[in-house]
Amino acid sequence: MTAAVFSFGAFISGGLNAHADDSSSHTFVIFDRSGNFIENKNLSNEYDDWTGNQLKEELRQEGFIVDSKSNIDNYYNSPFTDVSVIAPKHILTLNYVDQNGKTVYVEKHAVTNYGQTDVQKNLSDNYTVDNDQKSVNNSNTNYTVKVTAKDGINDSFQQKENDIFTDTPAVNEVSSSNDLSTQSGNSYTYNANITIQDQTGKRLGSYVLSNEDSNIVSFDEIIENYNNDYDTSGLPKYVDLTQGNQIFTVNSHNVDEDNKPIGNNDKVVFKIIDQHGNFVEYLTFNTYGKNLKLLN
Repeated sequence: MTAAVFSFGAFISGGLNAHADDSSSHTFVIFDRSGNFIENKNLSNEYDDWTGNQLKEELRQEGFIVDSKSNIDNYYNSPFTDVSVIAPKHILTLNYVDQNGKTVYVEKHAVTNYGQTDVQKNLSDNYTVDNDQKSVNNSNTNYTVKVTAKDGINDSFQQKENDIFTDTPAVNEVSSSNDLSTQSGNSYTYNANITIQDQTGKRLGSYVLSNEDSNIVSFDEIIENYNNDYDTSGLPKYVDLTQGNQIFTVNSHNVDEDNKPIGNNDKVVFKIIDQHGNFVEYLTFNTYGKNLKLLN
């Protein structure tokens, strides 16, 4: 991911220097933690303590949290202060479509609304990006990147989906689906209780996932707990901690009449009986993005 990094000097020749001679005003230059410029805030510095608190409150109302590494207490030593903030992230999905209209590669990133993402960095050498496009704005959620296959490459080739999520959560196993006790009782910016239940609705485990820097975190550690005994194919690869407490269902590999499944996570469950009305088995189908037809 490319970051449009700005610094104090980059703004001096622009609109900011209009405030440099105003002793009652101070300019805060706001960036996300990747160095992407967000906005400028010009606040009165008549009362030092009040100005710093006002900045934090205004940013909080906009969904930003001032990075603990940002030293805004000493802002009065200069007319300009760079402030790093923790900004909410979302998933940016890049769909690479070739000249025949086929999606040949999908790439997902956890990004803020600011800056840009490189669209060429991870693409196979079998393709070139049309018009030599370099990047896409992070404010997008889904974006189509048009590519052209090189000679000798046909539609049968498809590059494996690449999910680029670098943030892993602190995980604390808890005893209920509404417990928000964090690991070692530490304080984090983002927290959510994630509960796993089986096909009967029985709770298998509850976990508080926490992260200081990102609301989008990997789900790998939780999935690994259930791979051996349950079908985890319906579990997400990541979770958004700003969505609050969440429940996900996994189906046991050993299903019978006393352990019948329930439909969930884009799945439908069929109870199979023979011609005499006797129970045979339960079959679970993943129906996400599919049209299911029943034949008599």
